Amino acid sequence: MDAHRVAARSLFNQVPALLLLDDEGQILRPTGALETDSEVNIRLNSSTSAIAMSLREESAQTLTDTPTAAVADRQVLRILNAVEGFCVPLSQGERTGVLVFAVEEGVNHEFAMRTYAQELAKRIVVCRRELIDERASLDRYRQREEKRLREIVHEVNNPLSIVHNYLHILELRLQHEPSATEQLNMIGAELKRAGDLIQRIKETADLDVDDSAMFTEFDVNELIRRIFELHRGYAEDHQVTLHLELSLGMLPVTSDEHRLSQVLNNLMRNAIEASKGQDVTLLSSSGVFREGLEGIEIAVRDTGPGLPRAVLDKLAEPKESNKGAGHAGLGLHIVHRIVGELKGSIDVRTMTGQGTTFTVYLPLEAPL
Repeated sequence: MDAHRVAARSLFNQVPALLLLDDEGQILRPTGALETDSEVNIRLNSSTSAIAMSLREESAQTLTDTPTAAVADRQVLRILNAVEGFCVPLSQGERTGVLVFAVEEGVNHEFAMRTYAQELAKRIVVCRRELIDERASLDRYRQREEKRLREIVHEVNNPLSIVHNYLHILELRLQHEPSATEQLNMIGAELKRAGDLIQRIKETADLDVDDSAMFTEFDVNELIRRIFELHRGYAEDHQVTLHLELSLGMLPVTSDEHRLSQVLNNLMRNAIEASKGQDVTLLSSSGVFREGLEGIEIAVRDTGPGLPRAVLDKLAEPKESNKGAGHAGLGLHIVHRIVGELKGSIDVRTMTGQGTTFTVYLPLEAPL
């Protein structure tokens, strides 16, 4: 389009209206300055439009701003600020569209207009074929990736199933030890969640899959306790002491428990990795109001080195991690996206040498 505008202005001291045929070959749709004007869409079989006739009959047509002219034709002339126009079809090998030039009194550019239209039509045909080839290439790539993802999901499910079986055996052997059984149940729940996440990878290409959040009521404090217990071993490996500070009683909220678990796991893992030899605290609070909505807050507070300004400025962007091998650098990006899907918000407070606190706010009832 930019090359067309420059060339046309150089040759004719004007930019003609360009209307291109849609993929179905039924409607002429405007481009450039006409693109926002819905009245200019013209059906190719229109019996009143000289613009449609020009392409249909593959012949040049004169356009005049008279009461009997088609409304769309008159609209094109008004946008061109002209009372008369010259329509030239773009049909070199295949129909692609129409150029409408403003006719200047005493100036005859008809031959140049026809020649320009022929060359432009050839270029449009080439560009369309290149676009078709690119789409076909993208489709092939998508199909290959879908196949690869399905194979990965299939292969990953095998070891997950084996681990599930061994957990069941351990539960039977340790059924007289309630604390051990409770921890095994939590591990089993997390393995199931991992399996569900892997299954979602397989379904990403299926447009019929509803990937929206599933809002149900659950006790946030109970979820936080499970997250806390699951990270005890990881914290010990990093010489980190965990603390739990929960609001009294139950803390019911209507949200997506599965996705909130993903958020808290990411935040806890990051906090533990940042706080070697220090403390990490997981907290919950009730009776919190934001923008007139009552909700709850969940905070993950560490006593690590704090976050530098360069990191804070790009906190929600996917990026390479500086933690070394095995880290994708996507955790906080995922956290921000999921919290948004849960209709909540997240903020961070940090101070150099004194640690960082991430606070997630969730409304008690999910907004409609």
